Amino acid sequence: MQKKVILLVEDDKPVRELMKDALSLEYDVIEASGYSEAITQIRNPFSIALVDYVLPDGDGLELIKTIRRRRPMIPVIFMTAYDHKTAALNAARSGATAYMNKPVSLKLLSARVASVLQGKSDLFRADETEAVGSREEFVMDGIKAHIENNFMKDMTLDGLAAMAGMARFRLCRAFKKRFGKSCMSYLNSVRIRNAEELLLSPDLNITEVASFVGFGSVEYFDRLFRAAHGISPREYRKKMLAGGMEGK
Repeated sequence: MQKKVILLVEDDKPVRELMKDALSLEYDVIEASGYSEAITQIRNPFSIALVDYVLPDGDGLELIKTIRRRRPMIPVIFMTAYDHKTAALNAARSGATAYMNKPVSLKLLSARVASVLQGKSDLFRADETEAVGSREEFVMDGIKAHIENNFMKDMTLDGLAAMAGMARFRLCRAFKKRFGKSCMSYLNSVRIRNAEELLLSPDLNITEVASFVGFGSVEYFDRLFRAAHGISPREYRKKMLAGGMEGK
């Protein structure tokens, strides 16, 4: 089944990239960093648009009006960090289908996109239940989501820092402040957690399990697994499978 396409218009590159990264799990995403680029992109087919208010070369409200003239049936979600009551009124007058306060949580963003695509009403409201306190918190949440969705791939601190638009030290400090551990420690914990499930499959050998969850070295995998559980992956498998048999 072909994915629906989102046009994402956001000038803040790290924010845009993290939104795209999260939404790409369910949708195809085409992006634009400003008004002019968005005007070019609306020539392409898309199912919904996410439009930021402040763009470097234009106004998000004017862009919404242009989308409405050229693609009147396409729903548009307006995103802004400004006062939500004024923003809601201006967005409604410009033809937006819904609006969201920034910084928005990725969980709420995905839910709102799905709701709008389903044609649900009552979407012109402020929803603070999943609010994010700051841009930095949004970026950290995006990095965390990226790790959770891509743990099986090669991942480096330099790559994560580039995605966040931060120096390595600043990223490490901000991530630890938000989640209590460093990026790479969190990555390893996600990999170990997923390895626990794979170890329950006797058809996979330990090297395959290590590779599937992103560890290039089975020795490194063994060392981290022992640190987490006090026993080797092989011993863990034997213990868990034996317990499962006894429970039958």
